[in-house]
Amino acid sequence: MGMTEQITEQFNTYYLAYHLIHDDKFQLLHMDAKQNELWLNKKDKKSSSIIRIIQQGFDWKNHLKKDIASVFQRVEQMKNILSGKSIQIYNIYITKFPPVDSWEVLKKPMQLKSKKSLQMNIFYLSDQQFSEEYERLLGMLNSQINPKSELPPAKEQKQWISLYKYKLSSILAAHKKNLSSIINYGKPKLTNTIIFINIFIFLLLSLNGGSTNIQTLIDFGAKENSLIMNGEWWRLITSAFLHIGMIHLLMNMIALFYLGSIVEKTFGTVRFIVIYMFSIIGGSLISFTFHTNVSAGASGAIFGLFGALLFFTIVYKQVFFKTMGKNLLLLLMINIIFGIIFPGIDMGAHIGGLVTGFLTAGMLYVPNKKNIVLQFLSSLLIVISIIFFVYFGIQMNTLI
Repeated sequence: MGMTEQITEQFNTYYLAYHLIHDDKFQLLHMDAKQNELWLNKKDKKSSSIIRIIQQGFDWKNHLKKDIASVFQRVEQMKNILSGKSIQIYNIYITKFPPVDSWEVLKKPMQLKSKKSLQMNIFYLSDQQFSEEYERLLGMLNSQINPKSELPPAKEQKQWISLYKYKLSSILAAHKKNLSSIINYGKPKLTNTIIFINIFIFLLLSLNGGSTNIQTLIDFGAKENSLIMNGEWWRLITSAFLHIGMIHLLMNMIALFYLGSIVEKTFGTVRFIVIYMFSIIGGSLISFTFHTNVSAGASGAIFGLFGALLFFTIVYKQVFFKTMGKNLLLLLMINIIFGIIFPGIDMGAHIGGLVTGFLTAGMLYVPNKKNIVLQFLSSLLIVISIIFFVYFGIQMNTLI
């Protein structure tokens, strides 16, 4: 293949990618300038469209089929960040020659069985079928791109290729900068302070009768329902800074270090402390209502941080799964399993904290965004829940 043909194919690759972004509002997900491969995405409520463009050809149908299978696999791995119940894949090859054997059967839509419906259409833009395949592609996309009438000279094509690469690289850089600003809105100033407070109070417990001594815990402010009924409502908060034994402290502080840092960075310090404190109250109220034993620990607040990040997922699904998603879900599962396996764990506080953290994040919303209706509804639910569980908790404890 001559150099001129390669330049033309490269020009067509970047011309198509740029105009799909500029004219059809696709988002650039990935660009490999060495392999001349680009991935684009456009989503709506019902489905997502993925376009993969590559300057590459295949001599045989079986080689093409292997590449198609690898594209299916890559999209399957990406499905968590894609919205909608179905994913439409447009797999575009730009090359000089088509496979030598009967490959046209691969142009029929292909379906992959998955939780989300994956359907792929193949477009093979070789010299022989370029116009036909190009028009078929634009038609299936309902594209706003104006088909180019003729190619510019080879020298101009080189200049355009450089310009398209620069513009596309700038788009990716801007996207990465925006992503970084979302997940690094604030700095984890208070997380370490809260951890220090918990450790300091644990040392005080250890020096004054031990952290597993029930009376010592009560003296330092553990949740004890009869005392709360006598007016010591502050125990709903102070109990979250006490821990029963070294393992309890260690597990909670590891989770707080990881989750607290993420929530404080993504939501900012002010939102973080509001979420943390509201989650303490929500978790403690549920515990007060359904759990009669003396209890303590930051678990309710920690599950509240989980709840806040789950709300963050609703607003920024792609950002969540690109960054913290898998690690966060793994940590959540570990904490849930820990709560189920070990006896005496106050699961009511966990659930109460989780729901309260989610609602508090909805009330405050994420930085630089607003949703007045959702924020109002979340605020209303928080107020109603607190009033209900204070009243219901008093009634439940009166019966004991």
